[in-house]
Amino acid sequence: MVNVEMHCHLLPGVDDGARDVEEALELINEMKDLGVERIYLTPHLYSPKVPTDISKIKKAFSQFKEIVSNEVEILPGSEIYLVPGVSNRELIPLGDTNFLLIELPTDIPPLYLWEEIDRLQRKGYVLILAHVERYGYFYKCSGLLSQLFRCKQPKKEFFDRLRQQGVLFQVNWDILSPKTGKTPKHIRNLLEITFVDFTGSDKHRRNDSRQLIDFSTQLYKDLRNGELL
Repeated sequence: MVNVEMHCHLLPGVDDGARDVEEALELINEMKDLGVERIYLTPHLYSPKVPTDISKIKKAFSQFKEIVSNEVEILPGSEIYLVPGVSNRELIPLGDTNFLLIELPTDIPPLYLWEEIDRLQRKGYVLILAHVERYGYFYKCSGLLSQLFRCKQPKKEFFDRLRQQGVLFQVNWDILSPKTGKTPKHIRNLLEITFVDFTGSDKHRRNDSRQLIDFSTQLYKDLRNGELL
């Protein structure tokens, strides 16, 4: 099985990730030391919070690919914000696959959610929802109640509907395998009901708190990253 990093912001100078080539290469070398073999670079696309330009992303990838060592394979990708009409825009899937990494607003579910999912799937894409741990409305007792009573039980009916629609789920590695050694209860619940398919570091910069994936762990090996060929 190939060791795959499928969600990171290490394409330099295009979003809120790596600021320059030096920083990006340093982090890629750290990933290599941990055993990574393939890295999908997934800058933000169509995010209202992090403006990016698709032509700039493509140009930056072509230039960066020439610099990176052949010891690790880097492939293009993006983290696509599900905005109205996104299915009609130019998109960047993960490499030559039909997988799209998508993200949602974290505060409220968008009214156009199911419509856009359906439209993207009709175009042949398989959707991977990024960092499902972040969407408060996916869980019971979200927001302040969750902080007070620690009752982040997944809304199984919501996850079931997404799964029935063919959506796959990604959880960030530092949530799956935190430094404290204790995975949060709502993520353990997701693992128990097999609603975690992929993981990614979501690494942005050298000094952010996100952990890189430890590819030697059984936790990683039990996931489906190796299917992203």
